[in-house]
Amino acid sequence: MSNTKDIRNIVVRLIEALEQDDESARLEAEAIADEALPLLLDILRDPNPSVRGGAASALGTVGNPAAVGPLAALLDDPDPWVRGVVADALGRLADASATPALARALSDDEADVRMMAARALGEIADPRAVPYLARHIDDPDVRVRRTAATAIGETRSAEGVQPLIKALGDPEPEVRREAANGLGLIGHVSAVAALANALRDPDERVYEYAVGALFDIGEPAMRVLSEEVGTPEALAVVEAWNHG
Repeated sequence: MSNTKDIRNIVVRLIEALEQDDESARLEAEAIADEALPLLLDILRDPNPSVRGGAASALGTVGNPAAVGPLAALLDDPDPWVRGVVADALGRLADASATPALARALSDDEADVRMMAARALGEIADPRAVPYLARHIDDPDVRVRRTAATAIGETRSAEGVQPLIKALGDPEPEVRREAANGLGLIGHVSAVAALANALRDPDERVYEYAVGALFDIGEPAMRVLSEEVGTPEALAVVEAWNHG
């Protein structure tokens, strides 16, 4: 097997090429990536977890979709650190074919791995992931709940509205903020009443995100706020919209 020095040399060369903003550097990066791929795929089977993880991370940098399948298989690695690195690499590859494997990784025993899987699914933004992410709106780890809410919003799927409305009731403000922001990204009018309630949130940033989400939904939201909700907070948002 190749060692960590092999990986380091490849990755250093690749990063140096990627940091250059010209055509020749781009071509050099592509050549290095082509050279690196077979070696890195081979190193994924190394007995040393730090070597496997280094190879997985480098594959995320290389960006070749041929790495998706081998990386997805490594989400069952016995080392939780490796599993987290693999999830991160799959997120950077942003290939929707990794969605099923990452969805399964949301059930990992380690919260760090669940969080990285949720983050990767957000980077891929595949609507198929929403039902799996929705199950982790109640995750015992706040980081997983927050990241799941963020990822649901990134899909822009209307199927994410109800899970994010539920997340607006989370005890942690960081989760509520991401839920409000995600509802704005989705932009569905069915979220307006819940966002109107969030205007009374004790956390100032939740309020700000809720206002931003209502502005993102736009005119349909303003009609609901003025004609159906009618609270002072809702009418203040309509007034701000009208004078924006």
